[in-house]
Amino acid sequence: MLLPKNILSIPDYKFPNGNISPKILLVLANKDISNEVIIYTLTTSQTSSLPPKYLKQGCHNKTLERISMFVFEKDTVVGTKPDGQPFTFHEDYTVIQAQNNVIAISTSKLLEQYSSTIKLIGTFNDTSYKRILKCLRQSDFFQMNLRNFLQIL
Repeated sequence: MLLPKNILSIPDYKFPNGNISPKILLVLANKDISNEVIIYTLTTSQTSSLPPKYLKQGCHNKTLERISMFVFEKDTVVGTKPDGQPFTFHEDYTVIQAQNNVIAISTSKLLEQYSSTIKLIGTFNDTSYKRILKCLRQSDFFQMNLRNFLQIL
């Protein structure tokens, strides 16, 4: 389940600052060679603060506007569900932000916290996954110490 390209759902996800979200989607970006650390990014459907010009599918990296994100539009096929059916996001827009939503955590800690609630809901196809990683790597806001973990297939 904890493999690159997987999309996981975790109810009652606890953010590093202590806040709790009733439902969060994690996109597993990569693991280190020892499989001890995974890199994941959180998604959001909260887009009310985004300028409408950025609400279209794809990568948006605009340093001067402090924008760095990948946007998925509703019902666009980006992978497969565990049953082999096409996977799409169901919100109007689902966003991965590079500024502060990319996290490194030990595999054991993630499993310890969420082993009973974590659920695989989909796997990105190669094209979508490559586009996400490329977008994150190109971001001026992405944490430098994590860039090397994002190996493009």
